[in-house]
Amino acid sequence: MRLSIILSFFFIIILNSKAQELSGSEIIEKSIEFHDPDNIWSSGHFMSDLKESRPNGPSHNSLVEINNLNGFFYVIRYQDGHALEYTIKDGECIESLDWNYVLSEAEIEEYSLTCERSNLLRDCYTYLWGMPMKLKDPGTIISNDVDLVQFNEEQVLSVQVTYREDVGSDTWYFYFHPENYSLVGYRFYHVEEENDGEYIILTDLLAVGSMKIPKSRKWFINIDDKFLGEDILENIRTFNPEYHQ
Repeated sequence: MRLSIILSFFFIIILNSKAQELSGSEIIEKSIEFHDPDNIWSSGHFMSDLKESRPNGPSHNSLVEINNLNGFFYVIRYQDGHALEYTIKDGECIESLDWNYVLSEAEIEEYSLTCERSNLLRDCYTYLWGMPMKLKDPGTIISNDVDLVQFNEEQVLSVQVTYREDVGSDTWYFYFHPENYSLVGYRFYHVEEENDGEYIILTDLLAVGSMKIPKSRKWFINIDDKFLGEDILENIRTFNPEYHQ
């Protein structure tokens, strides 16, 4: 027991040393090197199969296509026996219900088949599934400070990220494994003093060539740790032949 305590003490000292020696930007660069060493994400064309489950609520199976080279985005979600499609191509939105593109006002309202919804889904999927690479996007403000904190019962390195006013208003904290700098989770607040917002635990990895994407995302509310659901990346493929293993 005493040896275990001593080893734990020295491990924490080493982690604190890492937190003091490296800036937030350097930690994120190391994490990107772990997850995407060949810079596949920025110009990659991907198709993913997702299972999105919610406690006491509907589960969705979704197919998501993202082309970061030309900005194309497409998702088809199967919900309540219907197929919902959201597309953004050449800056224009296209929505459909069961492959019908002429929709009534009632259908648009009931299933949120709007351009606003298409843009929200695109921003959500590309931001969350593109981490940590998306932390290099313009308007991202990375704190120089790195803290050693406990997250999901582990000691991790924490970096605060905020955004330029025209990009976003939330405050984010990203958590990195102290040895290989893999991204293990993140947390956001709308108003940090009120402890609102949510946190997300990342587990497992799927590979696309040399790129490693977290497979599972479990969502919780900050204030009471209430479980909100889990998103599972069941499969991811790329249309870029040079990235195939």
